[in-house]
Amino acid sequence: MNCKNGISSKRVKAFWGVLLSLCVAFTFLPAALPSSANAVSASNAAAALYKADGKTVVRYYSSLSSAIKGLSNNNRIIKVLNKNVTLTGSITVNRDYKYTIDLNGHTVTGSSTAALLNITAGTVGIANGTITNTGGGSAVAENGGNAVLPENYSGSLSSSSLGSIPQAHFVNLTAEGSGSQTLNGSAWTSGSRFIRTGSSLHLNFAPTDTSTYEVAGLTVNGSKKGKVTSYTIADSSRTRDYSISVKYDYISFNVKAETMMGSSANTICGSIDPAGTTAVRKGESRTFTISTKDGYQLNDVVVDGVSQGAVTSYTFSNVNEDHTISAYYEKTALFIMLDPGHFKNYNKGAVSGYYEGNQMWKLSNYLESALKQYPGIIVGKTKSSLMTYESGVYARGLKAQGYDLFISLHSNSSDVSSVDYPLAIVSANEPMYTEARGIGVKLAKVVRSTMNTKQSYQIWVKRQSDGRDWYGVIRGAAKYDVPAVIVEHSFHSNRTAAKWLMSDANLQEMANNEAAAIADYYGLSKDGTVAAPKKPSGFKLTVKSSSKIKISWTKSLGATGYQIYRKNSSGNYVRIATTSSSSYTDSGLTSKTTYTYKVRAYRTNGSSKTTSSCASARSATTK
Repeated sequence: MNCKNGISSKRVKAFWGVLLSLCVAFTFLPAALPSSANAVSASNAAAALYKADGKTVVRYYSSLSSAIKGLSNNNRIIKVLNKNVTLTGSITVNRDYKYTIDLNGHTVTGSSTAALLNITAGTVGIANGTITNTGGGSAVAENGGNAVLPENYSGSLSSSSLGSIPQAHFVNLTAEGSGSQTLNGSAWTSGSRFIRTGSSLHLNFAPTDTSTYEVAGLTVNGSKKGKVTSYTIADSSRTRDYSISVKYDYISFNVKAETMMGSSANTICGSIDPAGTTAVRKGESRTFTISTKDGYQLNDVVVDGVSQGAVTSYTFSNVNEDHTISAYYEKTALFIMLDPGHFKNYNKGAVSGYYEGNQMWKLSNYLESALKQYPGIIVGKTKSSLMTYESGVYARGLKAQGYDLFISLHSNSSDVSSVDYPLAIVSANEPMYTEARGIGVKLAKVVRSTMNTKQSYQIWVKRQSDGRDWYGVIRGAAKYDVPAVIVEHSFHSNRTAAKWLMSDANLQEMANNEAAAIADYYGLSKDGTVAAPKKPSGFKLTVKSSSKIKISWTKSLGATGYQIYRKNSSGNYVRIATTSSSSYTDSGLTSKTTYTYKVRAYRTNGSSKTTSSCASARSATTK
């Protein structure tokens, strides 16, 4: 990677060459043809095709006939625009869909011995206007298709004139299971109805056996309404077609399962099977299985607000109400995401056979193995093999979600062959910067001492104009507040450095030294012992109301979580909460009362736990 922008000088020259070629090519392309003076738009259209919502225009047309020909979907509305329509002959309506022709208050007239609208296919609702044939034929005829007039409209399809056809919309009902439906008090089994506007629609749903069955769900125009037994469509909202679906099923209750880290939902730490919300039939039982992923510990399972301990399964028996089950976890390992820079045969070096992508892939494998020698470290990688391509840099950074550290492995490039300094580029902003810089300095020192470079290491921070990190992988990791470091292992444009990096034995040595530096920084050892986390700093109290005090602090390096203590009336400190975040709000307090708190960090590694000393006590008085 080039020191300044990640692009070598040779690739920059190639880029400008390609760009110049493109500029020349586009110079001689013919100018775009002007749009037709007869193009159909809202200002000159005779008709428009709308979606079923009656608001969204699909396309404008120069005539009613061309709009009908343009149909390619069900549940569309063809609307006549701006003026009356005079036909010179019959229109064959042959699109095999269900749709509406909305005359939009206008009149369609013509003189023909045949029907003005000859419906040969599909189901066509006709609404909101007048159709008059003065030539002896009917206004509308069905010849293989279905013409639908609004319910309770007195006009007949055989008439030569259909006057004042009211506005109407299709309402389609599907029903599944054992039950019955009514519309405005009248039975309606299912199917499509063309219902005129002017009054609200009141739908009711009833299962055949209410002791066993229920309305399991109602859906209106794709929106789920839940287990409702009635639904009203107000007349004022009836400017569109409606699709209604009701399902009857055995009476069931919902069991909502979720996995938690502290007070936040988290699906990385473990799982509950079945997950999410599960419908359990009335009177039946259902067992839920709780699993824990590597690097996490299950602390408690809470059912309907009651702790069950760290159980790995729980059975709801004879279910007759809704339930909740929540599994609470904490992290017991250090999670490190390794990002092998670039892909196969990418970035040639100064010696034959050197490619940055290939050698950094090797280094990532050695480093992964070296880190796994330390109990309590979980390693992930942004890719599983040395590929001929790679995902975008920001996307790779996003893979830091759920991890504690993101390290991207590279070797650098320069036009000056003697340059050989190691470089660590670290997260630019807090809360990532302090930790990223700390580990970045250690890794840069390791690279220098292991490779014995002539020049000293450098630490870089680079931001965009908006303050975010310049480099995509670091910016992606920052989305999840994960400290990130790009480690440049000297310069592959330097023959000595490139030759050193070509050696597998050297890469193994580098990986071992880097793993040791990371473990030392986080207080880990190969025998499994861990150093206690540092005491929380920045401890403060903020009075939020007469019953709430917010307790906050700065996160401690290596901490798994924090224990909050409050002094009781006897002068003893009692633990009131444990959290993995850097704040906690104590609620349910008494107005105008002074409360005193302490907080300390703890660290879990496998089955062992260490704690820091407590931050100095702080007191605050509620409002």
